[in-house]
Amino acid sequence: MVYHYHYTHVYRCPFQIFLQTDLNRHFEINESHKTSVRVVEKTRDPVDGSQRILLQTSWKNIIPEPLRQIDNLNVDEIHFEEEFWIDENQQGYWHRCRNVTLDNLLQIWQASTYSKDNDSDWTHSEEEGGVEVFKKDRLGAILENVIGKFINNCIKTNIVKTDNILECQLDDINKKET
Repeated sequence: MVYHYHYTHVYRCPFQIFLQTDLNRHFEINESHKTSVRVVEKTRDPVDGSQRILLQTSWKNIIPEPLRQIDNLNVDEIHFEEEFWIDENQQGYWHRCRNVTLDNLLQIWQASTYSKDNDSDWTHSEEEGGVEVFKKDRLGAILENVIGKFINNCIKTNIVKTDNILECQLDDINKKET
């Protein structure tokens, strides 16, 4: 069994404003579970100007204590690799995230694409991901469900937070223009 999720959302703001806001949020340790962010690599294509950014991030282990006794899950943090491809000319942005610790026991992944909406100046997003615990028994299913629900709640919360931040930024821009 694999816990899978898929979200589609339209942010009511121009792509450039969304891009800057979302990137800033990934580089900050402002969420209660993120403990560190380190830039591993940052490159720019000299021909088309697209950027690639590779991060290593660490998150508090959210697996409940009783379940941590199973198969060496008793660690303080889970480390992730996050990769970003940004093409400002085409107004597109791609983000991929996957765990690099505990990867022999479970897989947590997310892939997101963001682009200028075809019918407006807004930003269209598609996010999908999943959790798979390689132990195929009842405890494995419980772990997938616990981690999947946590990620699901994080995504819903982040969509609302991002919408609120963008609304404030657009209000500030509109005030400066008047």
